[in-house]
Amino acid sequence: MLTPGRVLAGRIFFALGVCFLLTLLPSVLAGGLTATLPAFLLALGAFVAAWVWFWLRALGSEGPAAAIGVGVITLLLSLLTLFSPISGDALVFAGVAAGVGLSTRRGVAAVVAISLLAGLIQLVRHTPLDRTFAVMLNDLFVGLVAVGGRLLVISIRQLQDAREEIARLAVSEERLRFARDLHDLLGQNLAVVVLKSELVARELPSVVSADLRQEVVDMASVARQSLNDVREAAAGYRQPGLGAELASSRAALRAAGIGLSVEDELDGLPGVQESVLAWAVREGVTNVLKHSQGTRCVVRLKREQDRAVLVVEDDGIGGALTGAGTGLKGIEERVSRVGGTFSARSAGGEKGFRLEVAVPLLET
Repeated sequence: MLTPGRVLAGRIFFALGVCFLLTLLPSVLAGGLTATLPAFLLALGAFVAAWVWFWLRALGSEGPAAAIGVGVITLLLSLLTLFSPISGDALVFAGVAAGVGLSTRRGVAAVVAISLLAGLIQLVRHTPLDRTFAVMLNDLFVGLVAVGGRLLVISIRQLQDAREEIARLAVSEERLRFARDLHDLLGQNLAVVVLKSELVARELPSVVSADLRQEVVDMASVARQSLNDVREAAAGYRQPGLGAELASSRAALRAAGIGLSVEDELDGLPGVQESVLAWAVREGVTNVLKHSQGTRCVVRLKREQDRAVLVVEDDGIGGALTGAGTGLKGIEERVSRVGGTFSARSAGGEKGFRLEVAVPLLET
C-alpha cells in the first residue's frame, strides 16, 4: 500500500540518486579542467540543489513547479555534459525527471526531446555514431520506464481509492440493511405491543384497582415511546451523509468516464438538511449516469442568505422533462417537507440538464 511514509522514502531514495553522478567528480577533476573548473563546479552544485528540490518539493505540487524543475535540470545537465572532459551521458537524469514529473503526454514528448538533445550533444562532442545512437536509445528507454512507473503509481493509488470506496459502500449497505431489519422486525412487534396494551387498558373491568389500571397505561406509553425510538434510530441509519454521497458520486462518474467538479462552500449543515441534499446529490448523479450521455458534471453547494443551495448540472443531451421519474418526485417531496424549493430543467437550450434544490438553514 502506498502510504505517505513510503512515498516520502521513495522520494528521498531518488533524491539521493544524485550521488551516482557525484562519483564521476574525481574523474572530471583529473581530466584536465582548468579555466572552466569554477563554472563546472557551480553548474554541478546548482544541479544537485535542483535535483533534490525537484524530488522533495516540486514533484506532485500544484502549478508549474515540476515542469520548471525538469527544464532547469535539463539545462544544467546539458552544460555539464558539454563541458565535461570525460565521456558520459548525464541527461538520463533529466529523462527520469521528465517521465516522473510531467503528465503522460508531456512526459513522453519531453523524454523524446531529451533523447534527441543527448544525441545532438554527443555529436557536438565528436562521439562515434554507434555510441551516440546507444546514448539516445538509453535515454529514451529509461525515460519511458519512468513514465511507466508514474502510471503504475497512479494505478495503485486509484486501486486503493476504489478499495476504500468499496469498503465504505459495504458499510453503508450494512447500515441500510440493519435499519430495514430494525424497523421491519422490532418496529412491527412494538406496534403490536402498543395496540394490545391500549386494548387491555380499555377493556379492564371497573373493579380493577386504579394502580393496576395506571400500570397498564404506563406499559402502553413505554411501548409507544420505544416504537418511536426505533423509528428514529432506523431513520438515522438510513440518512445519507453529504460527504459520503459526493465521494460515492465521484467514484461512480469516474467509472463511467464522466468528469466531476465539486464547488463546496458549505461548512456543516443540520442533519435533516444534509440528508435532503445528500439524497438530491444521489438522484442528480444517477440521472447523469443514466440519461445525460455527457462527459462532465458539476456539483455546486453554496449559501444564499438563509438557504443552502445545491446545483447538479451536466453537459449532456439536456431537453425538457417529459414526466419526472419517481426519483425526482421523491426528492421534490423531501424538499417540500423541509420548506425548500426544487427545480429540474434543461440547463439552457437543448444542452445539459440542471437540478437545483434549496433548503432553509435551521439553527442547530
